Amino acid sequence: MGKGLYEYGIFLKNHGRSDEARKKLEAAYLIFKEIGSRDYLNKAGKALGIEEIEFYESPDSMQRLKRRETLSSIIKVSQTISSILQLEVLLEKIVSLAMETIGAQRGYLFIKNEESENLELKVRKSVLENTIVLWNISLNPLSAYP
Repeated sequence: MGKGLYEYGIFLKNHGRSDEARKKLEAAYLIFKEIGSRDYLNKAGKALGIEEIEFYESPDSMQRLKRRETLSSIIKVSQTISSILQLEVLLEKIVSLAMETIGAQRGYLFIKNEESENLELKVRKSVLENTIVLWNISLNPLSAYP
């Protein structure tokens, strides 16, 4: 994503759209800084006119590994769910991926009904039971309290 923003920023800059280019290059710069891409950080910095590139590298390798794993998980999840067209399959996959990412044994997905203001349980999944249940239960959290 950062490389795409960088290249688009350069394209805009070369075509005289400097304000738009600066926004794209700044976004790319922040991404490169976050993921530790020194080469592209320097390229984006030069395109922005930044002479001294601030590069923070955590001395703790475990923190860097954790950040990379988190970024990898986000990319995997977005690639997986972006290809699903059926709502029921999408909701189930969201619960499954969330459970996998955080190591949960059970997962629930509630969606707020805009008309009734109630929460509706759409998916319940349990690793222990190895079951996935698609529900359509309506809960009114306010009705439980007088």
